Amino acid sequence: MYRTADGEQIFIVDGHIHFWDGSPGNQKNRYAEGWVECFYNYHKNLSPADYVWPLEQYQRYSEQQLMRDLFEEGYVDLAIFQPTYLKDFFMNGWNTTEQDAVLKEKYPDKYQQYRACEVQHRGMGTMEEDCKNAIPKPWK
Repeated sequence: MYRTADGEQIFIVDGHIHFWDGSPGNQKNRYAEGWVECFYNYHKNLSPADYVWPLEQYQRYSEQQLMRDLFEEGYVDLAIFQPTYLKDFFMNGWNTTEQDAVLKEKYPDKYQQYRACEVQHRGMGTMEEDCKNAIPKPWK
């Protein structure tokens, strides 16, 4: 918990995080490379120089870096994954529910996850099932 100057404790929720893999080995085509370059350029040009990551680090957000940024150096008590599949660009997706679930299972008190309804990849016939499964379980 974050403690204010007067001693008040505040529970911090980061309601929108991504655990992504945009590494060259996961890039399916030139659009994937363009996606990574676009967001890296935002990062590089809008961040203070001391906070800019090398491109190789930015391409794939490691578990160790995520844990350090959020829970060790950061003030987050609970982080919520927002999946972004982008399977037209990335072979294994950019940030899928399945990838996020690995960390949710490993650190159940640290993470909650939203799900995504991937109609474009699974077809309209599965939309209702996907959306029913998209409802997150309550956090304890």
